[in-house]
Amino acid sequence: MSITLTAGELRAKIGTTGAELLSLRDGNDELIWQRDPAFWDRSAPVLFPVIGRLPDEASCLPGATADMPIHGLAPDAEFRIVSQTPHSVLLRLRDSASSRQYFPHEFQLDVSFHLRTSGIEICACVENSGTVPLHCAVGFHPGFSCDLSEGAELQFEKEEAGPVYRGFDGRITGAPEPSPLRRRRLPITRDTFQSGAIIFPNARSRSVRLLRNGFPSVEVVFDTSDLAVWSKPGGAFVCIEPWCGLPAGGPECEGTLLTPGAKLGCSHQISIIQQTPHEEHRFKEEVAEK
Repeated sequence: MSITLTAGELRAKIGTTGAELLSLRDGNDELIWQRDPAFWDRSAPVLFPVIGRLPDEASCLPGATADMPIHGLAPDAEFRIVSQTPHSVLLRLRDSASSRQYFPHEFQLDVSFHLRTSGIEICACVENSGTVPLHCAVGFHPGFSCDLSEGAELQFEKEEAGPVYRGFDGRITGAPEPSPLRRRRLPITRDTFQSGAIIFPNARSRSVRLLRNGFPSVEVVFDTSDLAVWSKPGGAFVCIEPWCGLPAGGPECEGTLLTPGAKLGCSHQISIIQQTPHEEHRFKEEVAEK
């Protein structure tokens, strides 16, 4: 089922399957990629307990009876509604017989959504509710509607000196590469992601803006350690992905060790940037000074 939140002109739709943001509309402007199986059949999945695939070419965890899906079990799991208001909702996933076939641990994963007139905040918190330690990662994978032929680019809060990694099919591939950013900017063309996602481990930036036609339209503010950006060649979207953890092939890809009762939380805010003529002029001056 889906849940609709409203705040002023903004309307968000969240699916209980995967606790996924399915839509974020500002009037008639849809900001979230509307699934197209020909390119990518997701919109904004929550990633847990792995990001990408398992390390060491493993397909399942010790004690599991089924192969771990890419990005974990959360994207296809059914969350239950814990609380709801016109502007917010809290969704929860607990371990079950279904989850333990992939991840043989006790856990509780809460994902909350708070819609405001300026955007939406999404928080995830996983707790080890069992009696033995466990390793896990958690992250976000929002895709934003974007026609790459319109001169799209990403503007980072800070320069990312690198090195960066490339991710393909849920694994980090190849050797580290120099950062592709120039003056904190990454132009997005149909060739940018031919070699896969661009992954920034231990990112310095706390925010990234998506620019279309030279002006910012969306800003993602995050508190995670790692970040990835990605698009499928041919698809009209760009993903800005805050992660607490890395895919297989990267450093510390096993995730965070949670002792019994310990928690791992992360959040991001998607803000819609409305530009007045004065602000557009100021933004151009700011870019010229960088």
